[in-house]
Amino acid sequence: LLVKNGKVCGITNIIDMDGKGTALEKIARENNIKGEECAAIGDFYNDIPMFKFSGFSIAFNPKVLELEQIADVVIKEKDLRLILKYFPSFPLKNY
Repeated sequence: LLVKNGKVCGITNIIDMDGKGTALEKIARENNIKGEECAAIGDFYNDIPMFKFSGFSIAFNPKVLELEQIADVVIKEKDLRLILKYFPSFPLKNY
């Protein structure tokens, strides 16, 4: 992940099927964060390892039923702002 001023602003490469879960585990470990303290948002098979590691997961416009079945929340609208209600203490501007 590319980070600028403490915010994710892009990626440096594409990762394989298990890569997102591995990347999330690495980032969590490097920052002393437990898996159950992590949240994941995704839409396809390659997000399953990330969902399994995280304590909370949102399937956003999921393209596969398997992801819906393991997600804590399923959102089937194309409005990413809908995830915000699940993170009420997150400091956000008025969107």
